[in-house]
Amino acid sequence: MKTPECDKVAAAHEKSQLIGEFIDEFLPSKGIVLAKRHEHSDGCYADDDPDHEEEICGLESGDLLPSHCSVTSLLAEFFKIDLDKVEAEKRKILEDLRSKK
Repeated sequence: MKTPECDKVAAAHEKSQLIGEFIDEFLPSKGIVLAKRHEHSDGCYADDDPDHEEEICGLESGDLLPSHCSVTSLLAEFFKIDLDKVEAEKRKILEDLRSKK
């Protein structure tokens, strides 16, 4: 059975493990967090302010906010791994194993 996405995971394992530890453990130990810049969206304005004249979010455009994206998804994107395809391949492997019993 061919499992190209799972093969990518295996090939990237050592590097992704090291990068993940750096992001998850080392950076926070130094007081560093991943952040992204705030960009105003519809949720930043009152419902009765259709012209978006006054922000209610209390933030300025460009303010830094902690990023809540998962390290797993960042690493998958970096290594060009499609996590949905990985999951599908894993399910197929399990199906094949179960059918051989």
